[in-house]
Amino acid sequence: MNYPPRSELEWWEWFLRVHLPFTQREEYVGYRYCEGRPMMLGCGLSGDALHAAFQGDVLDLGSGAISVLECRRGCRTIAVDPLMGEFARKFPALVKLGWKYNGVTYLQSTVADLLDESFDVVWCYNVLDHIPEWREALAGCRRVLRPGGLLILGTDVRYPDYKMSGLELDLHPSAFTAEDVYAELDKNDMLADWVGSPGHGPKWRLGLRTRRRE
Repeated sequence: MNYPPRSELEWWEWFLRVHLPFTQREEYVGYRYCEGRPMMLGCGLSGDALHAAFQGDVLDLGSGAISVLECRRGCRTIAVDPLMGEFARKFPALVKLGWKYNGVTYLQSTVADLLDESFDVVWCYNVLDHIPEWREALAGCRRVLRPGGLLILGTDVRYPDYKMSGLELDLHPSAFTAEDVYAELDKNDMLADWVGSPGHGPKWRLGLRTRRRE
């Protein structure tokens, strides 16, 4: 195991084996639930909005080894990640492909592999800047959503003159501004119904709730 991690898989390996040395899967699920609460708050999800958001067929796009949505009730969730096969190989006690756990089914996949109009909700948090094809991923989110479906998006955005280097550049192949994200959503006919407050400094985490137009 390398440190510092220089790839997504190395980062998860370090995170699971060192940062969270849990022996029982349920302990990690509990941690992810606590971790998921501020994520959801950052996307404007609390109270009635949180309850209403995760209904029907839900996609967790880029879920990592264990989805933060395992503890959400009242929905059917598919968790996909292109590294899921590696997670299953390295952490067999945590991840099994095709395994349904706490209402979440885990698959090795990308949004390009999924059927059109097959989800009511897409949860995509801290994913876009970790992949080079972020525009294609946003277009794919729109494609797999049913008309009126909800995209809940959280991503790091940067000022135009922000320069990445070293480890940050290794783990973040894409850099874009909030305006870039808004433009791509508009191009894909997605309408924002909640936008998180702009952050301060050279980069910040942008939270959005957007709907596919009917």
